[in-house]
Amino acid sequence: MKKGEWIGAGQIAGLEAAGVDEILGARLEAGEVDENEAARRLAEALAGANLNVDMAFTGRCNLRSNCSGLFMVNAAVIDRVNMIDETITIATLKPFRRVVEGEMVATAKIISLCRRRRRARPRRRSRRRRSLARAPFRPLRVGVVSTLRPDLKSSTVEKALRALDERLAPAGGNHDRGTHAA
Repeated sequence: MKKGEWIGAGQIAGLEAAGVDEILGARLEAGEVDENEAARRLAEALAGANLNVDMAFTGRCNLRSNCSGLFMVNAAVIDRVNMIDETITIATLKPFRRVVEGEMVATAKIISLCRRRRRARPRRRSRRRRSLARAPFRPLRVGVVSTLRPDLKSSTVEKALRALDERLAPAGGNHDRGTHAA
């Protein structure tokens, strides 16, 4: 059985069949939430624009970018949350890192099996003022001027333009392909 799994008649029968006659369990008290609910609430409280909150598992809830852009972090808030209690941890990528759609940018981890409801998350904020966000790239067009010399092969210019396309693509940019003249 996994930590945090609810025990019902089926699980009890399975344990008895396996020869297990004793287990250690916990029952949540009024006002407590399990580790997954606490991690989900914390992640949702921190998540801002262009971030998706994954389903929580084993006390961990990941946040992912929903498109390419720069990852934005209010480090002071993350530091304050990490100082609340040693059983609460927020880990993030570095601020201003380029991220792509679907990339994990942060994780909220609750180490204990449960948390008091009031300590499970920081104060609510409007979505505009969340501590973690992803600023989308604005697609731009880039103009390229290339001077062809007699000793420069046109294949070299084409290779350079392909490399430029590869570098611009993650940000949604592209370049104008003009005509080449000798």
